[in-house]
Amino acid sequence: MDQSLLTRLEQEMTHMLGQQIDLKLQNIALPQSKKINIMTPKQSLKIGLKNLVSRLGGLWTVEVEDDLPSHWEKHGDLVVLPDSSLCLPIWTALGSDVWIEVCRSLSCKRIAKKSHVLADEFRRPSVTLLYGEDGWVEHIDNKIRYSYDVTKCMFSAGNITEKLRIAKFDCSQEVVVDLYAGIGYFTLPYLVHAQAKHVHACEWNPDAILALKHNLHLNNVVERCTVHEGDNKQVCPRGIADRVNLGLIPSSEEGWPVACAALKPCGGTLHIHHNINSKPCGGTLHNHHNINTSSVCQTELDSAEHVGSSTIFTEISAIGGKETSKDGLGQVLDDEPLQSKSADRYQRWIKWAQGTSRIVKGLLETIHCKPWEVTILHIEHVKSYAPYIDHVVLDLRCTSF
Repeated sequence: MDQSLLTRLEQEMTHMLGQQIDLKLQNIALPQSKKINIMTPKQSLKIGLKNLVSRLGGLWTVEVEDDLPSHWEKHGDLVVLPDSSLCLPIWTALGSDVWIEVCRSLSCKRIAKKSHVLADEFRRPSVTLLYGEDGWVEHIDNKIRYSYDVTKCMFSAGNITEKLRIAKFDCSQEVVVDLYAGIGYFTLPYLVHAQAKHVHACEWNPDAILALKHNLHLNNVVERCTVHEGDNKQVCPRGIADRVNLGLIPSSEEGWPVACAALKPCGGTLHIHHNINSKPCGGTLHNHHNINTSSVCQTELDSAEHVGSSTIFTEISAIGGKETSKDGLGQVLDDEPLQSKSADRYQRWIKWAQGTSRIVKGLLETIHCKPWEVTILHIEHVKSYAPYIDHVVLDLRCTSF
């Protein structure tokens, strides 16, 4: 406190109390803030490993420090490190002491390393357990318990918006087919929240099937689900579904004929997942249906444009929650100017949706040998992969004549 301020305060208090007041400043040593002593996990890891290297006679260098992980994933008591970290020979030489110190610093009990997703038919994660007994973890997502082995299965947190949307459906009188069930990403929301009458879950990855069956028991819904093990082209039931979920990206097109055959003779709803490339080219949209995500080409879409509107009716009622036109042309009606990037992107989604609805109509009429009407109900934007790849879900209502 400034001396002049102290003097002024003395004068005011003397005047108020009617007696002389003398004030004195006294310095008090306060205890140091606890926050100053708290280290981040990254700082703790650096200090712990540095001390370990020094204690075992190693040399701490800039190269060694740069080999420390800058990020990691934590699944309960299991931490997954990037495979670009802790790669130097010094860590191998130090043995299990390294992983014990990593566990202490990051407050975990198990350590694994993750590389890229394997390019096999199951799209398994390339995760190696380095320390601990097994790779089984559990996630709770919108009150649903998902358990799986991180070394054998993946969990996509980015699909939470679609899971929340499914949770709002009323499927209490419906039979649902999930063509790509995995560990139950969408199967479980249909059962737990949408209260599906019954779900037929198709899956061919043995590791995912093991986790799926475990999760059905874990969430007490096993009585309302039948798991069909194997290629869905071979095992998916026909003519029983009110609703079919095709939750495979970058494209679920290979499953469209299976989904059409699974619908009841009177029809039902398809939820088709797809990655759309919305990148403009030379001021206009790309002149093909999609990039590396679908075999449906632009010529199929162009030829579909010549089909009379009397035979195909598409009613686009919403794009990500925004109202659109009902004339089948797919013009987005929102507050953004048409020349905006968002408007171009929406137009791309709409064009893909229109082309898909025409192809699905053709499949339905070929499989069921009678006329069908296919209506576009909704296009849901799930997430984006920077900068122009959009994961969307197309809802199609399919009705037979």
